Amino acid sequence: MSESPQQPSGEGAFGAPPGASSWPQPGPAQPVPAQPTPPQGFPPPQGFPPPQGPPYPAAYPPPQPTQQGYPAAYPSYGPGPGQPAYAGYVPAQTSPFPVSTFVLLVVSVISLIATGIIGIPSAIIAVVAWRQNATDPTACRKRTTTGWIVFAVNFVVALPLLIWFYVWALSNQ
Repeated sequence: MSESPQQPSGEGAFGAPPGASSWPQPGPAQPVPAQPTPPQGFPPPQGFPPPQGPPYPAAYPPPQPTQQGYPAAYPSYGPGPGQPAYAGYVPAQTSPFPVSTFVLLVVSVISLIATGIIGIPSAIIAVVAWRQNATDPTACRKRTTTGWIVFAVNFVVALPLLIWFYVWALSNQ
C-alpha cells in the first residue's frame, strides 16, 4: 500500500483530529543497560571495588547482640535497666467479654437441655471461668480451653451411650 501525498505518515484514513499534534511513531525498543549489583550476603564479584567506610551511618549504630547472641530486631522503647517503670500505667484489660467462654456456656446448656447429661461439667467450668475473667483473664482463657476439652470428651463418650440407651429402651417396649 502506497501512501498518498494528502495523508501524512501514520495518521490513518481520517488524519489527525483538529488541534492535535502528530504523535511520533515508536521505533524498535532499545535495551536498557543493566547495572550489575552483587546479591546480598555474598562477597562482591571480581571487578567491583571493595566497600568503603562503616556498614552503618553514624546516626544508626549497628545492632548490639542480645543475651542469646542475636542482634535485637527492634529497639526497646520501654524503661531500660535501672530506670523506673511508667508511673500510673495500668495495662488494658485483654478481654472485656470472654466470647469463647460465653459460647462454651451456651453450647453446654443447649447440650444439657437436648440430652439431659452432656454439658453439665463443661457448663460448670464455663461459669467458673467467666467469674474468673474479671480478676485473671489468662486463667479464664486456660479454664475455657479446659472446658472445651471436657465438653469434647463428654460428647465423644456420652453420645454413643445415649444412642445405645435409646435403642435399648425402644427395643424393650
